Amino acid sequence: RLDEIRALFAMADTNTTGFLDFEHFQAFVKDIRVQAAIQKLGVELDGYNLAGFFSLLDFTGQGKIDVDMFAIGLEKLHGSARSIDMVQLHYDCQALKKSMGRISRELQTLDIPRRRDCCSQQSLTPGNLHPP
Repeated sequence: RLDEIRALFAMADTNTTGFLDFEHFQAFVKDIRVQAAIQKLGVELDGYNLAGFFSLLDFTGQGKIDVDMFAIGLEKLHGSARSIDMVQLHYDCQALKKSMGRISRELQTLDIPRRRDCCSQQSLTPGNLHPP
């Protein structure tokens, strides 16, 4: 079955780069032969955002996938919708981890003076909610 996917992928790779960007991927998965081959592998695309599915397959985040990424992704997604949900959750967690690391590094580079007793010089009232 994966050989069939590889052959279909090669047909979809009209510019012979070995990669499909999202636009070409959309056209690729609309092909009834591709849909049938994907369903034979036990992956149901119905009800899932195609852009989200593409991002799950795009392991490198470069906006393009090769035949191996596609085949490996299908193998990992093989099974019930719960598998797809778990892969999406894993992807989202990795993206959050990456973002939090970037934010942490950026905050460490800022030179922000620390004021320990910012509120002790004047009391905060509803009309004056900003400390000095």
